[in-house]
Amino acid sequence: MAFAGKNVLILGASGVVGSGAAVSYLDQGASIYYTSRDASKINELKEKLTKLNGGYSGRLHGIVASFDTEAQGVAAKAAVLAALNGKSLDHVRA
Repeated sequence: MAFAGKNVLILGASGVVGSGAAVSYLDQGASIYYTSRDASKINELKEKLTKLNGGYSGRLHGIVASFDTEAQGVAAKAAVLAALNGKSLDHVRA
């Protein structure tokens, strides 16, 4: 598995392309840190992916974040780093 044990950040994962990418990385063993502006979309994606494969649940980390302005980008970066909790980020998918 190419991404086993890796931490992947997916920006805007709640859409069709982003959620498909999430499944691909999860199938390859990665932990996913994913963002959306909308907390309900984060929860929906987590529920959807957990129903698809219960083993995914411990590797899904949703982050409410927006990158529309520089200030929001700075706040989003802080939220991502907090979610990583000292772990390194290995790959970013936008």
